[in-house]
Amino acid sequence: MEKTMIIGVGGAGCNMANTFRREAESDSIKNATYVFADHRQTDLVYFQLVDDTTVYLNLYNINLYNDLPEDFFKDVEKVYVLAGLGGHTATAWTPVIAQFAKFRDVKSVSAIVTTPFNFEGEKHMAHALDGLSKIKELHLDLVIALNNEKLAEQYANINFSNAFDYADKAVLAAIDENIKSER
Repeated sequence: MEKTMIIGVGGAGCNMANTFRREAESDSIKNATYVFADHRQTDLVYFQLVDDTTVYLNLYNINLYNDLPEDFFKDVEKVYVLAGLGGHTATAWTPVIAQFAKFRDVKSVSAIVTTPFNFEGEKHMAHALDGLSKIKELHLDLVIALNNEKLAEQYANINFSNAFDYADKAVLAAIDENIKSER
């Protein structure tokens, strides 16, 4: 079976990765290596291998090209970078991490991102769209951008407390569908 890595970037991306870990149906997602990349990991120097399937990555002062071990992507054939665009961490780091995976010759690199809800403001949306254009410039194998506001329109019972959970599940469904279509 091919080795898959799921990289959650920023708070929303890490939440998506946690949702994937709990609810994925496909074996390649269930058995993936999960990387939780955020700048809030201040107690880490750069990265920490928790076990065979979990890595914490401190984005605060890291230089991916110098601070990650040469074999970080060893045997990884597929990388999914997950992020909620609009804030600082995910919008800045998602294109960098995706480009780094391509540089390290990962066979398939994809980005699945969400854009902000309307209540998050126009500034966040403008920032998200700028980040999305940088991601698209990388010519990844797959780029899926889900608009949180349009997702909310599909569900009658959505509210602030469960809105992000719906977005996480929509991202998981998009990846599961992509995996099924590759078979």
